Amino acid sequence: MRIYTILFGILLFSSSLFAQAYEGPYPEITNGYGAFGTDSIAEKKFDNTYLLNNGFEHGAGGVELTMRYPSDAQGPVPTVLFASGYNQYDPATFEKLLDFIASKGYCVVFTPYPTSGVSWQTSLYEGMKQAIAENSGANAGDLNIIDTTRIGFFGHSLGAGDIFWLGHKFYVDHGYGSNAKFLFSVAGWVGFNMTEAYLANYPSDCKLRVEIWEEDDHNPNANPPGNTSPRIQYYLFHQINIPDSEKNYVKVLGGADVDDNGTPYHYSTDHHLVTMDQYNALDFYAIFRPLDAMMDWVFNGVTAAKALALGTDTDMGPFPDLDTDYNTFVFAYDDSTYEYQCDVDYNPFHAACPAAPLPVEILEPLSARVEGRKVLLNWATAQETNNKGFEVERSQDGVHWASLGWVEGQGSTSLGHRYQALDAHPLDGVNYYRFEQVDYDGHASISNVVVIELDTDEAMFELAPNPANEEVSIYPHSFENIERVVIRTLAGKILKSFESGYNHLNIRDLPSGVYVVSVQMRGGVMEKMLMVM
Repeated sequence: MRIYTILFGILLFSSSLFAQAYEGPYPEITNGYGAFGTDSIAEKKFDNTYLLNNGFEHGAGGVELTMRYPSDAQGPVPTVLFASGYNQYDPATFEKLLDFIASKGYCVVFTPYPTSGVSWQTSLYEGMKQAIAENSGANAGDLNIIDTTRIGFFGHSLGAGDIFWLGHKFYVDHGYGSNAKFLFSVAGWVGFNMTEAYLANYPSDCKLRVEIWEEDDHNPNANPPGNTSPRIQYYLFHQINIPDSEKNYVKVLGGADVDDNGTPYHYSTDHHLVTMDQYNALDFYAIFRPLDAMMDWVFNGVTAAKALALGTDTDMGPFPDLDTDYNTFVFAYDDSTYEYQCDVDYNPFHAACPAAPLPVEILEPLSARVEGRKVLLNWATAQETNNKGFEVERSQDGVHWASLGWVEGQGSTSLGHRYQALDAHPLDGVNYYRFEQVDYDGHASISNVVVIELDTDEAMFELAPNPANEEVSIYPHSFENIERVVIRTLAGKILKSFESGYNHLNIRDLPSGVYVVSVQMRGGVMEKMLMVM
């Protein structure tokens, strides 16, 4: 039996569906990004049928989902899927954040999960899938509120580690978020269910903010421990197939005592900042404001909000600026000093957890392109320290890797260097590539993963006609994974870029000459020469 409760209530920025006192001497944000909206709020509660079908009863922890949305919405609205931390069943724990999202005109789905008796990842996934299925499209009934083309994820703690996998499931497997997608991860733990293949195939149009908090960084005496190794999210952040320009990894500083009418008030930046343990200005500057900007940028296309959303605008109002030098804060302490470490067996990426900042500064990450029936790999360094070299590897499934060969490093140098490797006999179908950078002292780190798909029937392409003078077509033109087609000069200058209409590329304005046509696909590039008459 499904149980629903719908509550309607008016919300201005000074009120809420629940009561929570504001604390501290610094005022809340009342204008611009971070200020509560004026939309009235409705709430719908319903049970996760996956859990009911697996022996859980109504009222058991993690069974009931909560959805909040603007009550006066005239149709589907952009939606944030919320994955909470371990044993955080009660939406009141995040009441102000849920209210905030709904007050800005969006829908938010709070999906708790039991931590025993069933897979919590499956519970999260099934609950979110049910929420979308029952509240969008033709099956929505009386409440068609979720816009499946604009879907973002917010995750805290264990939930923050899970949103990478959940995003891949909903964005890739279900096709949701076709117009807008983002991940907003705070104080994240292990990225369960993720694989390097998932990271390599992640939709490149997704936006990502990874945020950690100063007092969560290294606090072995905390009770409960707010002590999660930042290396876990660091690895996910660096490996995911999202351009550097569309993601950022930031640390919220603070934790200071501030005078409050003669009494010191401590703004805590521990593991529970986002919860209602405290409700103060840090909630506004560390969570509400950047999330507000992220939703406006991604959901509504307001590009002016990008810097604030990602944290490249480091301003934090009355608090210290964001720390964006992740090589400094990620590696401030040895991994073994954390309560929740990166290098543990249950972390899917534990073998790749870096022990120290990368000794090689990568200028250009690994990329791949097809030349004939061969795959050429390229990368470049800005400087190198104690670099023995690179073990280049290939995989057919993104899990099991085999060596392709060794490329010698430059030892220690302040000068940049460009590297190449050739796979003369790639596999038919999907090929995953990466390299392992090895120091002279034996330490190693893993590069990003790139993907090339070769098929004897479809992977190669032809240009016709060639030579051409007005229009050129790509054959075969059934590539499902094409991201962009670029025409550039032999010197590398981009002259034309196409994101659709690959059957008929307009080249009427190109002078006579020889050009390179690059077909960009899921981290790899295939190229052919084009002659314009």
